[in-house]
Amino acid sequence: MKVYLYEGFTGRKKESRNLLLDALNKFSDKNFKEEDILFKDSGKPYVEGEKIEFSVSHSVQLWMVAIGESSIGADIQVFKKCDTEGISQKLYSEDEIKFIDLWGDYGFFKLWTRREALVKAQGKSVFEKMPALVDNNNELKDEIELAGKKYIMKDIEISDDISCSICTLDDVKFQIELMN
Repeated sequence: MKVYLYEGFTGRKKESRNLLLDALNKFSDKNFKEEDILFKDSGKPYVEGEKIEFSVSHSVQLWMVAIGESSIGADIQVFKKCDTEGISQKLYSEDEIKFIDLWGDYGFFKLWTRREALVKAQGKSVFEKMPALVDNNNELKDEIELAGKKYIMKDIEISDDISCSICTLDDVKFQIELMN
């Protein structure tokens, strides 16, 4: 599995599509074109007929894609001011709220990126009912059992004010490549 990171993203859809195509072509040694990228009903992009799974995320000027051969989800988030308490009350379990109370913004965004990565790996929505990602000892779970599958959560440390997480079905090693 590979994770491609790009700093300098302007937020344009066309730019994201071009970065994705560049990353897919590097990963596979193929020459994918824009029309090769299709979307499931859930909105998750895919390439028909290829054993390639990928997940795209961006925040502010950071863009990333994780690419592998089995289900994968990825999320990156630059810490920003938001209604963490309101969001937490809507989405998180009691144990997760305790974790956020203990860890503040770091805890909130770590849970957010892990939750996003998990739902992207499943091809679902962040607003669906989810199991707690924190145990009753205020520790992040690295494995989540859901719908008969075991998902593995990993974090990529970038900086103190950026949270980045990936979720896979296999405990795979990954390489990070910076794009220019």
